[in-house]
Amino acid sequence: MESPKVNELQERLMELGYLDIDESTQLYGPATKYAVSLFQRQHALQQDGICGPETLALIFDNEKGRPYTLLEGTEGNDVDMLQDRLQELGYLGKATGYYGTETIEAVKAFQTRNDLGVDGKTGQITLDKIYSADAVPSEEYEKQVRRQGTIGEFLEAAEEALGSPYVWGAAGPDKFDCSGLVTYCLRAAGSSTGRLNAKGFSGNNNWEEITDIDSLERGDLIFFRARRTIGHVGIVVGDGMMIDASSGNGEVVYRSYLTDHWRNTFVNGRRPW
Repeated sequence: MESPKVNELQERLMELGYLDIDESTQLYGPATKYAVSLFQRQHALQQDGICGPETLALIFDNEKGRPYTLLEGTEGNDVDMLQDRLQELGYLGKATGYYGTETIEAVKAFQTRNDLGVDGKTGQITLDKIYSADAVPSEEYEKQVRRQGTIGEFLEAAEEALGSPYVWGAAGPDKFDCSGLVTYCLRAAGSSTGRLNAKGFSGNNNWEEITDIDSLERGDLIFFRARRTIGHVGIVVGDGMMIDASSGNGEVVYRSYLTDHWRNTFVNGRRPW
């Protein structure tokens, strides 16, 4: 479905934290449908991804439309992604795909260790910290020796992912979101960098920061603004081109980042090598 009103819907879903999209469109595609289903899950509506009158009214209701939060009893790609990250940080033993007692206790332990409000819920503040490079691991967690990886294997993994479908929260091997693609390629290259989101990768001060879009090199990461936050990341492959998991296109694509749109939304780059 295409409509100018889809753009308004996407903007509102981004504002509430349900949608990460590289650029707003007039297309009601898989990423928008999934974001609507997350909103429906949060508000105890039928979770079908269809934006009917009841769902639409609630999305634009400033009082009743609640921001994205992971709560007890939820399951889905976003829960899988959260549990993988909690495992990386040493807070969770076994990933179940279900936000139950073990996950609640793991989130509480993370919140305590990272000086956050402790409620076992995963709202935006907790999410930003969990997926940041400075998230504090558990006291019992023994950090592995940090490995940098190799740029050749990194780019090879990105090229092999071309055409794979975009799925929010996915990190391979055959479906990805934008930060999931970066995570997958870093791991394929032998890097021990954890599962961060675009904002987390952008703020990783262990990597050299590039502030000029024209100074980026092969293997760099490039970051873009979506509304008030950093919402998209791509992998620079040279000659002004990048490989990225595009929610707008519904797949991993090869395209130029030197267009007016990307120049206007460019935030920074990072050099992991």
